[in-house]
Amino acid sequence: MNITDVDHLLDKLEKMNFSEVDLEFDQVKIHVKKEKSGVSSNTERTVNLPNTNEVVIKSPMVGVVHLEKQLKAGKAIKQGEVVAQIESMKLFNDVTSTQAGTIATIHVKNGDPVAYDQPLMTLVKGNQNV
Repeated sequence: MNITDVDHLLDKLEKMNFSEVDLEFDQVKIHVKKEKSGVSSNTERTVNLPNTNEVVIKSPMVGVVHLEKQLKAGKAIKQGEVVAQIESMKLFNDVTSTQAGTIATIHVKNGDPVAYDQPLMTLVKGNQNV
């Protein structure tokens, strides 16, 4: 099983009606838990918060987060800038910002295990020319 297979599996599971599931095959174990919310589920990895000027950057997959070294609250970032990497099955996958802005809060520490769709950081939308 490779990372593409895991992504495909997670996409399929997202469409199913369950709250929590454990899967095990070969030597791979996967635990998926959906958060209950009033918001409909979608595959977007970044969610605009209602009535605010904030954007939450979420983990696109299960793994270990590796934050960029210069990342800290108050730092201005550009749209498309790599803000972290998620290590999953010894592969590193970039997490990029979909908005230009300033980091308001970092919700995880470098090396923390993260779940699919877990908030990594919150941005305050800013100048697109950052």
